[in-house]
Amino acid sequence: MKVTRDAFIYLEPKHDKYDFAQCGPCRMWTGEDGRCIIHGSKVKIAYYDSCGYMAEWATPDGKPNKKVVEDHTVELRKGIPGSVTPEESGLVSRRVQCHRCRFANAMVDRCMLYEKLNKEFPDIFDLDPKIKRHACCNAQTPKSAK
Repeated sequence: MKVTRDAFIYLEPKHDKYDFAQCGPCRMWTGEDGRCIIHGSKVKIAYYDSCGYMAEWATPDGKPNKKVVEDHTVELRKGIPGSVTPEESGLVSRRVQCHRCRFANAMVDRCMLYEKLNKEFPDIFDLDPKIKRHACCNAQTPKSAK
């Protein structure tokens, strides 16, 4: 069995959101309080931070459920520990969509990293190289990084 794109946690937005995969639209982020239910009370999280545990709101419009956010905020004010550390979740302070990644081709419809791995290690990888502009994966590397 070959390794597929799932190993890279490739995610595509279910709603047309420009800031997909950032903490702001994640159902675990508490908004202005700047906390995340899985990172716990001591880790400050900004809107444009991102980690591998991003979960979109399952509401029809993709908008937060106010009651859930309020409940999370109350719990986080109690000083609860996190379930994961920033290192374990891959927490970064940058925007992570494919169009910001050095591995996206010029049209941002194919991932050159996936293509390279498929070509160089065909017995190991079977990665779908098709990507979407506002999608992301945990191999995302800023264009400025070499």
